[in-house]
Amino acid sequence: MRNFARRRVAAIELKPAKVKTPQVSCSYARLEWPSGVISEGWLRTGDAMVFTALVMARLAIRLAANETRPGAYTPGALFGPAFAVECGGQFIANREVA
Repeated sequence: MRNFARRRVAAIELKPAKVKTPQVSCSYARLEWPSGVISEGWLRTGDAMVFTALVMARLAIRLAANETRPGAYTPGALFGPAFAVECGGQFIANREVA
């Protein structure tokens, strides 16, 4: 019985595990300006947890280097939309609606 089991186990062909597709997160924004112009767009960030960690790390570096102005701001309001791209984000489908 033992030899039979050994032969059966030895005959098993192992295949590599399938790689999971990377996590992708997207954020949607719709802006209505006082002039009546409406804009909308998406920000693709990849894995949201990795993106958030990168934002916090880069924000801490900039705060430590005094690259800010006084007040309370979101990272985007403080450094602009280029900060999201610097942290690995990608803007897609930005357009004016009206």
